[in-house]
Amino acid sequence: MIVFLLIAIAASLVFMSTARKVSSSDIGNPNVAAFLAMIRHCEIGERYSNPYNVYYGGKIFSNTSDHPVNTGECQRVITKWGTTSAAGAYQFEVATWNGLGGKDRYGDFGPGAQDMAATELIAQTGALDDVENGNFFAAVQKVGHLWASLPSSTSGQPSHTWDEVALVYGNAGGTIGDSLA
Repeated sequence: MIVFLLIAIAASLVFMSTARKVSSSDIGNPNVAAFLAMIRHCEIGERYSNPYNVYYGGKIFSNTSDHPVNTGECQRVITKWGTTSAAGAYQFEVATWNGLGGKDRYGDFGPGAQDMAATELIAQTGALDDVENGNFFAAVQKVGHLWASLPSSTSGQPSHTWDEVALVYGNAGGTIGDSLA
């Protein structure tokens, strides 16, 4: 058991040392800001004045001290695709949020914390450099397994079209320097 624990610690240290670090300057990059706006649009839509406080199914939560399942304000929901705890602008599952470090790492579940966590997820897939460099289609393909609403998702849930996501991204100020292959 100790050997397994040491191997797990070593593996996580290797991942942490080789993973692309994310900073607030990444979020300030116009393409990153546009990419985040596109994901918010796909996950939440435009009908909510504050997408950062939307729980799965449209319920609005008010306590942003942590993920609403962790605070007890919301409970997991059973859907035809399985059980979900999707919350916030990027519809973070509680396990994903906690796995990223959650409240201990980000301080709360407010907009800045959600933007940083989403950007870190993008970086973990190797797509952050693509986003920053305008390789929009390549980046969307890399993150499709994270967000079911993207056209590159294989979840079987309803998704947006390539034309729509490119339009939303462009309208948010993003530049596209690649094509859909």
